[in-house]
Amino acid sequence: MAKSKSTFNKKQIADKKRKKQKEKLEKRLDKKNLPTASWESMIMYVDADGNFTTTPPVKPEEPES
Repeated sequence: MAKSKSTFNKKQIADKKRKKQKEKLEKRLDKKNLPTASWESMIMYVDADGNFTTTPPVKPEEPES
């Protein structure tokens, strides 16, 4: 007598599930190991012309009275 296909299919489904879980775990660990952006690197400034820049604006010196 031949084995039923249901056990073979169950094994395939279980293998696919394990493989998917392993890939998911690897993705999670890869994301965890990525360097996070610091708050300072995300700051943008607007210059007098309305353009975005990464450098802070230079404040003009006021004459002392």
